[in-house]
Amino acid sequence: MMSSRAKAGLRAAAWHMSASVFVALAIAAIVFGVWYPYPHRAMAGGTELFWLVMVVDVVCGPLLTAVVFNPAKPRRELVMDLSLIVVVQLAALVYGMHAVTTMRPVALVFEVDRFVSVAAASIPERELVRAPAQYAKLSWTGPILLGTRKAKDADEQFEIIDLALQGLEVSMRPSWWQPYEVSLADVRAKMKPVESLRASLSATQQAVLDEAINQLAVDRTTLHYMPLVSSLVTNWIVLLNAEGTIVGYAAVDGF
Repeated sequence: MMSSRAKAGLRAAAWHMSASVFVALAIAAIVFGVWYPYPHRAMAGGTELFWLVMVVDVVCGPLLTAVVFNPAKPRRELVMDLSLIVVVQLAALVYGMHAVTTMRPVALVFEVDRFVSVAAASIPERELVRAPAQYAKLSWTGPILLGTRKAKDADEQFEIIDLALQGLEVSMRPSWWQPYEVSLADVRAKMKPVESLRASLSATQQAVLDEAINQLAVDRTTLHYMPLVSSLVTNWIVLLNAEGTIVGYAAVDGF
């Protein structure tokens, strides 16, 4: 028969578990509802670590509570034990959230012939200092849709090439960002009919593309596409209407 001490420990662990699950769900709503909207959550690093930390936090905290909780302990000692468990949980949560916020997508940027999901970690601090005021602070409310300006002169063109060779593309440089509407003419010039892409895909990839298109209330003959990439993923596309407005996404290779 289970001892009264074990029963008390399990009751305390159940309360702790309920509180931990509530906190985890609240944070997950912010992470996936605001910082990592579809399809960025599938393209950015950080989400896997978030779930790992959440699982460890939700499981280990209550488990430790079940082990240490003993109503026979002096109240001061019991409070100290439980407080230490909460501190450990919070430390793990802070670590996980730091990684998630660092890797959060802050912009979806049209660059030459593709769209790039840009993470906060990809943007050097020096670029923020050089950026126009509206782009000097990175978004905390989800990725913003942007374009990139053209080089003003030969020196800037050389700088683009030089930094790109070092891994710093124009899409990662807020000093080159501009409103998406300003880039619409270039978007329309570069986008291609989605049916031309479908013909080059495997049967499996065609099914993925068809499923994405079928979810859209648009005539598929008017749809266009452009590759969508991030620092980790290169096998997505954006779906655009004839005006260059993004209407959907699909997990297929657009190159």
